[in-house]
Formats: sequence, structure tokens, C-alpha cells
Amino acid sequence: MLKPYVEEKGVVATTSTKWNGALEPLIALPKKLYYASRMTGRGSTFLKEAYFKVGGFNLNINQRSLEAMMAEEEVGFKKKLEQLGKVVLVDAPVIHLGEGVEKRGLHTYPRGKRVYAS
Repeated sequence: MLKPYVEEKGVVATTSTKWNGALEPLIALPKKLYYASRMTGRGSTFLKEAYFKVGGFNLNINQRSLEAMMAEEEVGFKKKLEQLGKVVLVDAPVIHLGEGVEKRGLHTYPRGKRVYAS
């Protein structure tokens, strides 16, 4: 997820797909097309300064509406970030293991340090 920041110029965010197990070979292309239009919360990264430049997430939406949240966080936020630079779809599905495995939420990594997932 972090490799594009080093290998490409102008990257402000990365996003990934969701792992679909045994169905993966059957839905690979449709899945890439679907995820190329959005930025998933569980499988994305973005530069902190890019987040603040675009004004972050719009908090004036209906926070109880799943549709409104997805429209803002997955589609609207991606469009705002694309005004600053590239949002790269990484072809490496992020496997989300759910609650309790790891602290969920926004994670900040020091710029210039390499971070590896285990």
C-alpha cells in the first residue's frame, strides 16, 4: 500500500480491493473496475497534508446514513484528493480481520520511515 509513494511521483493516496477468497479469479476484472471508482476506508492510505488541503471529510452529511457516508468517504473524498494528485489502486487486496485484531482508525506514520506490515 505504501510502495506507490516511493515509486511514483504525485501520489497522494492509495486504495485497494477486498479479498474475495475462492471467487477472486472469477471477479478480478469487475472488482478492479468497481474499486477504481472509489477509495475504501479499510484499505486505503493518504498523505496527512493532502487530507487537510482538501478539507478532510465533509462532516455535515447525515452521519447515520450508510449511503451518505459511502458517497462522501469512498467517492467524494477520492475525487477531492484527485484534484491534488494521483490516487493509486494497488492490486493487493487488504484482508480485513475485523474487531479486536488491531486498533482500528486513522494511523499516522512518520514521513521518510519505512513501515512494514507483518
